[in-house]
This record gives sequence, structure tokens and C-alpha cells, in this order.
Amino acid sequence: MLLLSLFLLILKTFFFLILFITCISFLGITTGVRKAYVYLLLWLFEQMAKLEKETTNPTTFNIETTPEKNLEQNSSQESSSKESTPATTPQDSDKFYGIIKRKWSRNIENKLVEHVGNSTVHPLAQKIAKRVASHAKGLKLLAEEGNEINDAEYATIKVLAADTLAFITSGIEAIIEDDVTQRFEAAQLPTWNFLSRSRGGLRVRWYSYCIWAIGAFIRYGLLFPFRLSIFISASFLMGTLPALVGYIPNESLRSCFYQLSMLMCMRMCMRAFSTIITFHGEENKPKNGISVANHTSPIDVMILSTDNCYAMVGQRHDGFLGLIEKALDRGAHHIWFERAESKDRHAVAKKLQEHVKDPSKMPILIFPEGTCINNTSVMLFKKGSFEVSSVVHPIALKYDSRLGDPFWNSHRQGYLSYLLGMMTSWALICDVWYLPPMHRLEGETSISFARRCQRTIAQKGGLVDLGWDGNLKRTKVPERLRDEQKELFYQYLVQTTPICECGRASNEQIESIQRGIHPEVFNNNEQKTNNEVENETNGENK
Repeated sequence: MLLLSLFLLILKTFFFLILFITCISFLGITTGVRKAYVYLLLWLFEQMAKLEKETTNPTTFNIETTPEKNLEQNSSQESSSKESTPATTPQDSDKFYGIIKRKWSRNIENKLVEHVGNSTVHPLAQKIAKRVASHAKGLKLLAEEGNEINDAEYATIKVLAADTLAFITSGIEAIIEDDVTQRFEAAQLPTWNFLSRSRGGLRVRWYSYCIWAIGAFIRYGLLFPFRLSIFISASFLMGTLPALVGYIPNESLRSCFYQLSMLMCMRMCMRAFSTIITFHGEENKPKNGISVANHTSPIDVMILSTDNCYAMVGQRHDGFLGLIEKALDRGAHHIWFERAESKDRHAVAKKLQEHVKDPSKMPILIFPEGTCINNTSVMLFKKGSFEVSSVVHPIALKYDSRLGDPFWNSHRQGYLSYLLGMMTSWALICDVWYLPPMHRLEGETSISFARRCQRTIAQKGGLVDLGWDGNLKRTKVPERLRDEQKELFYQYLVQTTPICECGRASNEQIESIQRGIHPEVFNNNEQKTNNEVENETNGENK
């Protein structure tokens, strides 16, 4: 009997809390409890990070020696390391070509010796390698062996070997970690936020595990049941209210009730994730037309819909997300399509044009990236939405992932499991910037217009601007992009490599490259013999 009374008391408490949250969500009022909760967590994590830094001692001591000897030994090691380590310039990517630079080292001459017997090696490489093999350092050639190697020949193989090793190193580093594929994975946090999913390879001390255990009890035992109840209530209202509003015959009245109901439901959903949203530039809030924003997760729509109502354009989904899409369709004009169907693309473009021409309709929200990015960069904007209208309203979203990462990796996680993960996180923090409307310039193409809007959003949100298509995580790299990389590789070699074993390009070949054609630069008939290359090289040096 006591347990039943306790259960009924908890049930009544939940009911009145949900009713209270529904009322303040409808009125757009906040109590300030979420902000105080978030600020307390941020302060706690900051103190733990300071404690972790203070307790980490980078200096190691030898137990067998006295403290004075240890100090002298450490100071002497530091001074000797400073003297022995030469000052080197940063070996980062090339500013113009995106190709990693690598210094010429003595290992290159030594490695040439390992492949002397290979017939595919350039004859000059074999000639130099045979002489380098007789000397330990690989730099000086023994005069008693006979003819000395010409400086031009030595420079030729040196340049070829250096370029080869540089590009091989660049390719391996690109395979390990490139600029594109890492945007489709959750970003690594600098410090642990006491969530198991973001533990990664970070080193954690015993007292951090104690805080994690307490936090897990709070998140799963207290916050999660309450948040789940709020989200279920919001989902129920989201499914029923648009259906009821759809029976209102007057279109303007139906649109008004739909906007009020959606604002209330979306605000309730955001309270289920303890989301703190800060809006900037309220004067630029769109009232109609096309709005474009960077994309991190399906929560982006909920966040933007807490302050304004939008008609949405997006991929048609199945499951729970598909049910939400069907419910939203009953009260407003949304556009859902299949990305793989070409017919849907033409239908979407036609519907967009009709929607933009009607100023009484809600602004339509589009994510031109077409996929979720981990909120560290903005990837290539598709040109479709920029062809429909000459005016777009850009919106920049930036999340603070210290208390929870909102990125959704749809290849590894379903939508329901993603929502459960968000409900068991600490909180979500997001900044939204309404940017001034952007107009297409005279003579500007839709592609250039999309790129300009992309740069503006990336700059405002502090994100990396990438010119790569986000759909690369679903499809193979097209031949066009491969040809562009080949052209980039060729132009780099032309400008940095003075001597090439394949000869020099003719005027016709250079003109074809400038026109954007990507032929084989040198075929077998056009290749020069090694003697011709040596004679030309010697003549130029003379």
C-alpha cells in the first residue's frame, strides 16, 4: 500500500510538472533553472580540468639519485636537447597547392641504394646509387672510382626522389586522417565531460570515475525519466495538434494555430534535452522566402523552430522520424523527397518556386549540405536552393559540445537511439545567428552564390569552410574530382620540379591544360630518351 501511494505521488508530480512545462512552453517563458544547471556543470568541469592539469607531473626522477642530482640532470638534459635540436621550420601543407612539404634528408640517398637492382629505377638513380653505396654518408663520391657524377645528374635524381617521398608521405597522411572523412565522425573533446560515449582515449583518474558514477545516477535515474516523459508528451501533441488544426477551413487561421502549436511542441522537445539556445540578430529573422543553414543533426530543425516556424525540405525517412514528417504534413506545406530519385528533384524545384512566390507562406528551411556534419566545418552547399530565388536568408548554428555532442552519425546510429543518447547527456548549448539576407549579384552564377553564402555562414559560426561535397560519405569519389587532383598534382610538378624524366610539354599540351582538358601529358611516342634529357640538362647548366 505504501509503494502504491508513493507511485501515485510520483505520477501526480510528473503530471503537474509536464502541465507546467506545457504552459510555459506555450507562453515562451523560461524559469532560469536550465541556465543555472548548465553554468554549474561548466564550473564543475572547469575545476576538474584544472585539478587534472595540476596533478599531472611531467618531470620524472630517478629514485637512486639525490634530488639535487636529479635537478642538475634534468637541467643538463634540457640544455643539451636545446643545443642538439636544430631549429626547423614547420613542415605543414603548401599554401597554394595543399601538398605537404618534406625536407631533403640524408636518408633519401641511403634509401636509393636499396633498389639498385630494380630495373624500373631511372638510369640516373642506378648510376648515383652505385656510387652512394660505397660511402657510408651517401653524400660524398669517391674520386678514385673514375668519372664523377655531374651536378645536374645528381640534382635530377635528388629532385625526383624528394618529390616522390613527399607525395607518398602526403598520401599516407591523407589516408590516416584527411580533411573530409573526419567531418563525418564525432569530434574529439580536449577534456572528458563525464559521458561514457565521449571517453575516447583520454586518461582519467580515479576521482573522475567517482564523479562519473554520481553523474550517471543523476542522468539515468533522475533526469532521463523526467526528460522522456516530456518528450513523449511533446511527440503526442505534435502528432495530434497538426491533425486537428488541419480541419480548420480558413487558411490564415489554420496557419496561425499551426504556428502556435509547433512553437509550443518544439520548445517542449528542447526542454527534454535541457537545451540552452542563444539567438543573435533577431532583426534578421526571416518571415518568408528561403532560409539556409549548416546541418549537424535533426535537432537543428527543433532548435530553429523554437523561435520561428518554417516549412521544411528534406529527405523522406522511415520509422519514427517518418511518422513525425507525416504528422507535420497535415498542418503545413512541407516538401519531402527521395534523394536518389531524379523525378523528385524536378518536383522539389517546382514546389520551391511556387512556395517562394507566395509571400503569405512560412519561410522554407533548407540545409544545402544535404547531410549531417560534426559542427567543425561547413561543407559544399548544393546549388539547387540558390537557383530558385535570388534572395536567401543565411542562418549559422554553432554547438558547444562540452556538455553533449549533438552530431548524428546516421550510418552507426538510429534516430531513436540518437534521441535517447541526447536525453541522457548533460545538456545542449547552441548559438544561432540570423544573418542579413544575401542577394545574388549581377552576373553571378548559382554556384558562386552558394559558395559565397557558405563562406559567410562558416565565418560567422567559427567553422572551417570546405569545398568538398558532404555526400562523399555515401558515394564514391567521382571522376571529375579525381581529374582535378591530377591537374593539381601536375601543376605542382611543373612549377617546382625543374627537371623531369618524361621531358617537357609542348605548347599544344599546355594550351589544352589551360582549357581544362585533362589528357595524358606525355605518351610513349612523345617520351624522350635518357640521353636526350641528359644532353639538354647539361646544355642548360652550361
